[in-house]
Amino acid sequence: MIIRPYRKAGQWVFSDPEKVLVDEPFIKGSGEIIEAALRRAKIWPGSHHGFRLEVTDESHDGWEHANFLRAENGGAWYECQGMHGYLCPAPLYFPEPPAVLWFWVRSLRTAAETTALYRASIASLSGPDLDRLAEYS
Repeated sequence: MIIRPYRKAGQWVFSDPEKVLVDEPFIKGSGEIIEAALRRAKIWPGSHHGFRLEVTDESHDGWEHANFLRAENGGAWYECQGMHGYLCPAPLYFPEPPAVLWFWVRSLRTAAETTALYRASIASLSGPDLDRLAEYS
């Protein structure tokens, strides 16, 4: 599956017209796992404008992975590099929670576009978003 998460109201969300999902939030630690993956991929800070996230239950060299911990309320808890995150059942991309989720993040923009967007948007950031940005500088 391929989705394009983006920031809205201070949290990571995604939309998928095929699944009739609009602004579906990443909750309970899954947003923090996304941010850590973005840092490792060196595509922050422009990623708040969106990025491509590919997820599969099939192993891929060079991709990150998250290990299934337990099912809860129709969703599943996963662990990735010591961080825990919950994936709600809403996406319905897998009939059962996979034992391992493989994922890869990629910027939707070139480095020059990301830099230009960063410079244009930095003045509009405040509060938690500005504090979060300072962590990546």
